[in-house]
Amino acid sequence: MALVMGMIIITHMIDHRLSHNLLVAPPHLRRVNSTIFGANGLARAKEKAKNIKDALNRLNYTFFALKPLNRRDIFIQEERIISILRNATSEELNYLVTNVNLSRLLYKVKDRDIMVWKFAYQQPPRTAILNLLAVERLDELSLEARVGALDAMQNMRLSAHPRAEEYVSNIFLATTGLNLTFLKCALDTKGENNYHSTSFLI
Repeated sequence: MALVMGMIIITHMIDHRLSHNLLVAPPHLRRVNSTIFGANGLARAKEKAKNIKDALNRLNYTFFALKPLNRRDIFIQEERIISILRNATSEELNYLVTNVNLSRLLYKVKDRDIMVWKFAYQQPPRTAILNLLAVERLDELSLEARVGALDAMQNMRLSAHPRAEEYVSNIFLATTGLNLTFLKCALDTKGENNYHSTSFLI
């Protein structure tokens, strides 16, 4: 039994490290131009991005056995991220989506975790973030932010969320004309893995 548990722990740690290394690198995507802000606005947006990155770092447990002991802090950090995104202005939201590593965010924030019993009153955090970006505030997202959201869902793998295909469809259907052409071109020319092109997404 101890041998089996040891193998499970080792396998999880290897998978965690491989996934982390894949997602930690910043995506090769266009970012929202900071000139949309005044001096104070840009400072506030950067501070919110810094707070999200800090929350993600606190969710980064190399030793997953520590997760049950830090259940409340995990909940606090997940809610912290959701609150920042939900209360951001349109300009701030676009800045955050394109300047925070959204792939890593969706990887770290999970609806279910076998090592952490979610609080009964907690909304599924990954669903909350995806629903916010691809439904509730989709109309506010710039083209760059929409590309960033699609790229993050691709990196997450669509099979990782039961509504991922619906969210992808929402973004494409809400983008029309030349904007849709730009969206497809941006996804196909990211300079990354070819299997993350539009043809594999649609």
